[in-house]
Amino acid sequence: TNFHHVFNRLPNGNFIALGSTFEKFKLDKNDQATYTYDNNIILEFDSVGKLLWHWEFREHFDTLLIKDVLKKYGTKNSKLSVMVHGNSVSYDSTYKHLYLGCRDFDRIIKIDKATKKIIAEYGPKLTDSDTNVFQTNLYSRQHDVKPIGKNEVLLFNNGEEAEKGKSTVMRILLPQNDKEKAKKTWELDLDIDTIPGKAIKYGGAEQLSNGNYLICGGTNGRI
Repeated sequence: TNFHHVFNRLPNGNFIALGSTFEKFKLDKNDQATYTYDNNIILEFDSVGKLLWHWEFREHFDTLLIKDVLKKYGTKNSKLSVMVHGNSVSYDSTYKHLYLGCRDFDRIIKIDKATKKIIAEYGPKLTDSDTNVFQTNLYSRQHDVKPIGKNEVLLFNNGEEAEKGKSTVMRILLPQNDKEKAKKTWELDLDIDTIPGKAIKYGGAEQLSNGNYLICGGTNGRI
């Protein structure tokens, strides 16, 4: 019931949406506190609203990692919630894979549509138990992740809220094996005039058919 961030029309006429439920958990059976995390759900509908396909975070992501993150960092709010904060989802050009962006985990998740399995994760290592991720620190608190070429994504890189500097828009070539590393192939620094280029929230970018980019600067209030 909680649709957020994404409700887009696909080239085939279907619609893709991002929703979530909030799942309760305890660190162990003796824990007095009850915590929650946002279970992100991807849904695809046809043009008359029939649900054709869906995917749930809790069924495919290693949710034990959420407990490890809580133990290491605690919660950042009074609601005792660990936020994953999925904020973007897009198909690649083959319609075989989807890319889910999770802001608060600084993570991009690649999903195989046919099997619903997570086939790759990209971002920093969150805890010692986080062993299945292709590690990179090129971006943080990102928005609007979308594939724009073979194994390449475009995203709005907000950067950490407390981090000085500016936000950027970047293209990243994602690694396909343990011998490769994520590689930045293009970047635009948003600190371009007297308006600060830092955006602590929001932001997005679209590559246009002529090769230019249309950019929403998030909380720095510009397009």
